[in-house]
Amino acid sequence: SPLPCPYTDATYQKDKTAAGTNNSSNGNATGLSEASARRILAEQRAIPSGSSVAAQRWATKKGPNNNNNHKNTEPEEIDPENKTLFVHGLHKDVTGLLQSSRGDATLLQAFQQASYEALQIRKPPNAPTSSFCFCDFPTHQAALACWTDLHASGLSVSGVQLEIKWASHNNSNKRKRVDPHDPEGGKRTRLMEADARDSSTVYYKLPPDFSNTVDREVIGEVLRLWMERTLEDALAPDDGSGGERVTAAAEPALRVQKNVPESNGGGGGGGEESAPVHEANYGFLEFASHAAASMALATLTGSTDGGILLPDAPQLPQPDLLGMRLHWGHGKKNDNHERNLIEDASGFKFERKHFPADARQDCWFCLASSSCERHLITGVYDKCYAAMPKGPVHPGHMLLIPVQHTDQGALLDVQVSEEMEALKTKLLRHASTQYESDLFIFERAIPTKGGYHTHVQCIPVPQQSGIKVQATMLAQARK
Repeated sequence: SPLPCPYTDATYQKDKTAAGTNNSSNGNATGLSEASARRILAEQRAIPSGSSVAAQRWATKKGPNNNNNHKNTEPEEIDPENKTLFVHGLHKDVTGLLQSSRGDATLLQAFQQASYEALQIRKPPNAPTSSFCFCDFPTHQAALACWTDLHASGLSVSGVQLEIKWASHNNSNKRKRVDPHDPEGGKRTRLMEADARDSSTVYYKLPPDFSNTVDREVIGEVLRLWMERTLEDALAPDDGSGGERVTAAAEPALRVQKNVPESNGGGGGGGEESAPVHEANYGFLEFASHAAASMALATLTGSTDGGILLPDAPQLPQPDLLGMRLHWGHGKKNDNHERNLIEDASGFKFERKHFPADARQDCWFCLASSSCERHLITGVYDKCYAAMPKGPVHPGHMLLIPVQHTDQGALLDVQVSEEMEALKTKLLRHASTQYESDLFIFERAIPTKGGYHTHVQCIPVPQQSGIKVQATMLAQARK
């Protein structure tokens, strides 16, 4: 009978050999092949006598000469200010409870029942499921006590064995990167798009070798006009039809404002030489919306998170701007912002806008406005009217618009809502019979010339695809 191999144990992965070389009836080996045993023996002889690496041989499928094994033998560095542990292995739960937010209470209770002073469980934001989480403790000593007990054995929660490690210090800022080329000497943290969802401000940093003789106010104006042209080009028809070009002069949603910091010099009197005005190498560009700023960053840097200007950035105003950085800036705080927020039944928040008395004179959707395209109107009713859009995405694309100029949403006025519901039913029947399509309905809440006038989009889409389109739009809206 075969002799047991001295270089394996019950937990080591066995090699498979051809049938007939062992006593197994299914052709699987009951021990290592001769070639594998010789290889392991050669590896063991290559390890210096008394080395701690030998003890790690059976804990990995890789050979002992792999550098990763040497790294595993080093003790984990502990930050004396860290109060957070990293918990991994939630994906092993076949029920899916631990991966979701519903499992946070179960995880927290598991730590607390094991006599550990856990405060809260945190998971990545905006992620429906996660294979890991973070456990916060009130003090470093409390976290250290938990890590000391569990880092080797792990923690069992609902039959799932979880790994416990130290979390990266200050994990809440992990997504932010340090910009070494900022006016604070490298202390500024770079905002990613996910961290700047409420911001419509872009921070720009001129190249280090940019000329100090050029007025920074002039450069700010050059960049402002460039951003507006970039947005205009992004919305311009690309099908060669020569359609009407939407410009920032006519569309407030495309406008950009500049904010150039004042000079630190200042030009004193008493015969002293005056310092150049606006000598700062950075500034801010205020867009009309987060979506507009995100579009500009993606076009010019190749990423919605921002970065260094692309070498082939479209319509670069002047070549010495190459190397410029564009990143998200912190949005401005409005004292009246909170009081102007309106939250609907679905949980989405909208900001109430206030327009001047003559705003509706330029509104595209007011019937009394000279800007209203009356030839596109298909029907006027008591509280609203129906019209075709200027740029339809489908032959059956229709707009439902309240007659009264309002930005409060189509569903807040009961009479308007009831009339629109009747029109939606007719449009749905029309889409089904004429196009064999479903009807996707949504309200486009983007400011237009003269302010925002509530209007509802009704677009035929392929049958059974409405839920997918809705999920996609909601996911984009939450960004």
